[in-house]
Amino acid sequence: MGFFKFIKKVLDTAKEIDEEIVIAKVKSDDINSWIHNQKKALAEEESKFLKQITERVLLLADELETEVTALQEVNFDDIKTEKRAKMIVGTNLDLYIGHLTKLIVTLRELNITTTHNLLENITMIFRNFEQKSMKNFQKAAFLVGHKLGDIGVSTGKFFKDIRQQIKDNNSLINRAKIIHAVDLELNEIDNFEKTKLEFKSNIDAFEQNINKLESKKKGIDEEIESIKKSKSYAKETNEREEFEKDKTELTKSIYELRKLIDFKLLSNTFHSNHKHLAIVRNYKANFEEAFQRDSGKKLIILLEEAKINQSNILDSIKKITKTQQKIENTVIESDKIENLNKDITNITHQIEDLNSKKEIEQKKHNKFQTSKDKIWDIIKSKLSKINVELE
Repeated sequence: MGFFKFIKKVLDTAKEIDEEIVIAKVKSDDINSWIHNQKKALAEEESKFLKQITERVLLLADELETEVTALQEVNFDDIKTEKRAKMIVGTNLDLYIGHLTKLIVTLRELNITTTHNLLENITMIFRNFEQKSMKNFQKAAFLVGHKLGDIGVSTGKFFKDIRQQIKDNNSLINRAKIIHAVDLELNEIDNFEKTKLEFKSNIDAFEQNINKLESKKKGIDEEIESIKKSKSYAKETNEREEFEKDKTELTKSIYELRKLIDFKLLSNTFHSNHKHLAIVRNYKANFEEAFQRDSGKKLIILLEEAKINQSNILDSIKKITKTQQKIENTVIESDKIENLNKDITNITHQIEDLNSKKEIEQKKHNKFQTSKDKIWDIIKSKLSKINVELE
């Protein structure tokens, strides 16, 4: 059996479990210190085991070095075959020796610091070697296969020994693997806790700002109620209502006045007077705007020149002018309650915005809590594999 096939057999059988049963109960609050103590206790055992593996790797390197020397001493003059075949085999043998030399260097420089995927990592080195050297190996084996077989024997024995060492220390490897994995999960929980604290801090800040705004809003509501009960506000309200009534009356009066004006008669009267005709057309197009612009003075002139002196029209103009003056002379204070209601609307929008942001932070907080609970379930599952119960 070639040593590469032997590697596959080793990998397939390396999953056998022969571990010492450990029974322990650990409280969740004590898990960090428990893991710390376990790591400390495992460190010395791992160190001894990894030292044995390193020594076996170096021993293989020594054996391969001896076998490389033997390959370098192959004398093709003693081999009876075609010169061309010797040249091909010699070239590929040199290339194969080069790959072997690099493999030896890799083995000597190999720094084994963890039991995690130990056999797989060592095997990967040989798989890479195989991929690079297989063609050279096959061509060189045509004439010196018996020499190359020694390398397979050495490597096969190496993996057999490594497999046995791993089997003998399977409990240690399995326990170290789980302790390492749990330690990583606990670090993840610590990171979750820090992030959750940030979310909680943001939520608290939003709540404080919301409470301040709610208090401010309540104060404005109380101020509005106080203003509504005051005599000054009642007076301002009456004045404001009177002002709006006058404005409505003005618009109505101007509309009624327009119906009294015979614009056709005025147009015919001033058809040759372009200046007056322009005034007539302006009033006709937008009577209220034109009237308020000059308080009907130009209209009165037109009526007088056209000898249209209907008393009802003049009376109406006087009434409208009087109302205009009253409106212009009226000083209306801004509605305090209206302004305060605008403040309340603005504050309400701010509160809604903060509540929305707070809800987003709360969802993130809850999501992290759910993730944290899942990690605790994973930790419990992993510890149960080494007969440790998390309380």
